[in-house]
Amino acid sequence: MIMRKESIKCLNILYQPKVNLKNKKITSLEALSRFKDEKGTLLNTEEVINLAKSVEEKRQLTTSVLNIVIKDLSKMELELDKLILISVNITSIEIECDDFEVWINKIFSNGNLKYIPYIEFELSEKNKIENSLNMKRKIKFLKNKGFKVSFDDVGSGFNKVDIIDKYNMDLIKMDKSLIKDIKNNKKLIDMICKTAKEKGFEVVAEGIEDMETYMILKNLNCELGQGFYFHKPNSFQNILKLLA
Repeated sequence: MIMRKESIKCLNILYQPKVNLKNKKITSLEALSRFKDEKGTLLNTEEVINLAKSVEEKRQLTTSVLNIVIKDLSKMELELDKLILISVNITSIEIECDDFEVWINKIFSNGNLKYIPYIEFELSEKNKIENSLNMKRKIKFLKNKGFKVSFDDVGSGFNKVDIIDKYNMDLIKMDKSLIKDIKNNKKLIDMICKTAKEKGFEVVAEGIEDMETYMILKNLNCELGQGFYFHKPNSFQNILKLLA
């Protein structure tokens, strides 16, 4: 069955916590998009996102997600009197647009400026990121504004020079495929974690689903983790209860 844009009626955001592997305390959240049709049926997220072909369509989706995240940060501040970092996915195509800075400044203006330090833009390695001066300039713009920038889905093709030195990321997230086969990937994971410590950036291991995987990562001195072993994606109201 071919999914059509007209069938997408509702965007919901769920949040999955990232935790400190030493004490299992929540350190930040990832905003995850979920879509429903007119009957309330949950749609395949990847298929829906892939329907956004043009830059403008991708930007509309990202804008909607950011507006919800900003609204939720406002609620968090009101109810808990504290704020926590939230990561939002963005594509390299959106970042490299000529009017990227104008678009970001429009979303984060006036009363929304105070939420900038609590937003992390997460780029996926699955999106082709060209080594361009334009990309470097846009990432520098984000970091100068006060946003954090991270690199998602880092797998066996990890290149510490390209990712860290050229793009000056704050954090990288190891792909689930590495963690799923952790016993055969210990050396690579250990190298990534050691590089992180040397370079002063953070590493998140995603896809942690059992205690054995958790203990291996903890012993490899991986500092941050995410996965069903700790928390599943949850509604914002339930996240507030976890953070209270």
